[in-house]
Amino acid sequence: MEKPNYNEPAKGPGRMANGPIPDPHFTDIQNILDAIAAADVSNPLPNAPHNTDAGAPFWRETGNIDSDYTTFTTGTVPNFGDQIMDQNDPLNSLFLTMLLGTGPGPQMPLGGPFITDNGYSVTVNGAVMSGQDIQTTLETWLNNHFPK
Repeated sequence: MEKPNYNEPAKGPGRMANGPIPDPHFTDIQNILDAIAAADVSNPLPNAPHNTDAGAPFWRETGNIDSDYTTFTTGTVPNFGDQIMDQNDPLNSLFLTMLLGTGPGPQMPLGGPFITDNGYSVTVNGAVMSGQDIQTTLETWLNNHFPK
């Protein structure tokens, strides 16, 4: 089986070109967080302490996009109690600062790999995103008042 060439932009319906997502919505953020979690082989997502009691990650707590969006933008991290988002200073939101290593605790995902690592990349929505692409996309979403 031939390996895909990730140096070429992704093509086809529902796929985006490599790089930051220019107009991200909450489903893009969920997909980014899923990809970051999937890349963390040392601490698999099902064992993460920030999951809900039912075992779901906090960005997909209910499986309903409307409920998940509301919980993510106004709720707290399960089993920790800290606000996920900072409505007054979105770029200081806990989920972002923890990914960047500027938060109140250890950088996430615990043990890495981190989006700030040189050469970090994951596949999101069918295209490869670098750590900088992820950071830019998350910051764009936050600066645009976190569209659903």
